[in-house]
Amino acid sequence: MLSTPSIYNKLGPIHIMRLWLHEVVRTFEDRLIFEEDWTTFRAYVKEAFTKNFPEENPEFLEDKENIFTSFVAPHLGLENQYSKIKDMN
Repeated sequence: MLSTPSIYNKLGPIHIMRLWLHEVVRTFEDRLIFEEDWTTFRAYVKEAFTKNFPEENPEFLEDKENIFTSFVAPHLGLENQYSKIKDMN
């Protein structure tokens, strides 16, 4: 993985949670083909999140633009890492 704890320690816990969500969605949800499966999957993710991070607001779990990439950081002269992008445009 292209992320290191030092990067996310500076940004705060919500950023590592967003990266976790990105990885989970790319690994599992992208392979689902039925809307019912997506709904069930998102319910499992929300349940896991609220169980493990009860003090955090799960609102960001609904963010459809939660996309991370590794090619932006080097372009900006930053350490090679996953960075959240605004959108795919």
